[in-house]
Amino acid sequence: MNTRQTLVLKALQFKALHTGYNNSSLIDAMLEDNPERADELTKNVCARIPRELAERMEELGGLLKINKREMITMALNDFLIHARDVIDEFQAWPAESEEG
Repeated sequence: MNTRQTLVLKALQFKALHTGYNNSSLIDAMLEDNPERADELTKNVCARIPRELAERMEELGGLLKINKREMITMALNDFLIHARDVIDEFQAWPAESEEG
């Protein structure tokens, strides 16, 4: 690794530490310690996805040491941010009732 790559790595590790990004491993540990609280802490959302996409997810997730839950959570958060931005941009929110 060159100097810039090392600095980027260290900066991002520091950012993850002080922004609480590593909460996903905390959730994994809590679920492992208290499986009976799984429904209280999480919601299982099942969806069939194309096999090729699932294989790519498993391959890259394994390479980067990111589990499926973390990847899906990141993808959903990213989607929700972009969806809200587009709805705001086009003022597509349902109009509030003028009656009250």
